[in-house]
Amino acid sequence: MPIAVKDYSWDQNEKLVYLTVPLKGVKTNKVDIFSSEEYLKVSYPPYIFECLLNQPVDDEASTAQVGNGAVVFKLKKTDSSQWPQLQSDDAVNKEVMKRKREEALEKSQTRAKEKQKAKEEKKRETEKFSINQMMQIEETDRERIEHLKQSERNKATDELEQWKEEQMKQAEQVFDLLLESFDGL
Repeated sequence: MPIAVKDYSWDQNEKLVYLTVPLKGVKTNKVDIFSSEEYLKVSYPPYIFECLLNQPVDDEASTAQVGNGAVVFKLKKTDSSQWPQLQSDDAVNKEVMKRKREEALEKSQTRAKEKQKAKEEKKRETEKFSINQMMQIEETDRERIEHLKQSERNKATDELEQWKEEQMKQAEQVFDLLLESFDGL
């Protein structure tokens, strides 16, 4: 059975609640921290610290630092009122604590799933954008190559037409010479 930590200290101002939980000589890599809007847990066998907060905090804007033999929480308040105590009066009720713990875990898992889903969606959007960019580049290259081919075809056609005209002129000149030579007979 874990040993409950009771020798924590806390302080507050209008915006933040500062909470220090001593690690009692346990190495920092053995510390497991869980936090939510209403519930905090620091587990470092054989010790455990659980706290059902007096009021909800902004969990996303709050921080926890482990070092110098303690875990220091900086919890951002959702309102600027002064707390009469750190823990909620409901913290002594085991059923309420269990329910709040389960709710916190459920919210945390839901938030993690939402973040993962958003990350995957962003990745898909990035991949889709990259594919579209590649397709545009390929289309531009195809158009450029087709333009070059068409330009070469036009050039070859023009040269062929020019050659035909020259052949026709030469044929006419030969024909005119033949006519002149027949006229002279």
